[in-house]
Amino acid sequence: MGIIGKLIGGTLGFAFGGPIGALVGAAAGHVFADRKPDRESIQPRLKSPEHRQAVFMSSVIVLAAKLCKVDGQVTRDEITTFKRVFSIPDGDTGAVGSLFNLAKEDPGGHEIYARQVHEIFGHDREMCKNLVASLMAIACADGKFHPAERRYISDVAGILGLTDLELRQVEMMFSRVRAQGEEEDPYAVLGVAPDASDAAIKAVHRKILKENHPDLAMARGLPEELMKIGDRKLAAANAAYDEIKRRRKAA
Repeated sequence: MGIIGKLIGGTLGFAFGGPIGALVGAAAGHVFADRKPDRESIQPRLKSPEHRQAVFMSSVIVLAAKLCKVDGQVTRDEITTFKRVFSIPDGDTGAVGSLFNLAKEDPGGHEIYARQVHEIFGHDREMCKNLVASLMAIACADGKFHPAERRYISDVAGILGLTDLELRQVEMMFSRVRAQGEEEDPYAVLGVAPDASDAAIKAVHRKILKENHPDLAMARGLPEELMKIGDRKLAAANAAYDEIKRRRKAA
């Protein structure tokens, strides 16, 4: 059983409150029809790395469900990519589907959920980038990046405290959809200015490699289901660094 199955199945306990916790509780059968869910954000007690992973994974699932509605339809490509991005264990399919559907059908907006995520993980920019990257991969799964999806992701990123430069970095790493005539920008992938020194660029590249090393990602609470996000960031950073070196050598 994966991390979400343990959370919703009860073996991790009711790990956190707030609006996301209310949805998790409903998925677990802990919130009944005559009980009004608590809509106030509550800072969870992250008692262990496993609790941290469960809270993060639940947050991503809820925000991904909201994302899949913003362009007016939930496509098969988005659902397929959702399953692929999260590498959902067979034993967790029902639990994840229950949480996803509850969030999708919830009439409220995404803002209260994004604000709770910021309360919990706002101090960890890489975790926030990983969440936005997950949403980006799902949004672009059908080969399009709908303006409503772009606005949604930009709004979530803003609530999480990411800068425009950081959002651009995530988009260049994870969005395969480019505007007509737009080329890959290796400097944007690394999040550096085109006139940055060789030493500065090398330092940033090393920092990205360190922050996304699998061991560190697990220690910081990135669930196994999202380890592919770190792998893609490493691949994109390495490709961008090699391209910058090639361009500068040729200049």
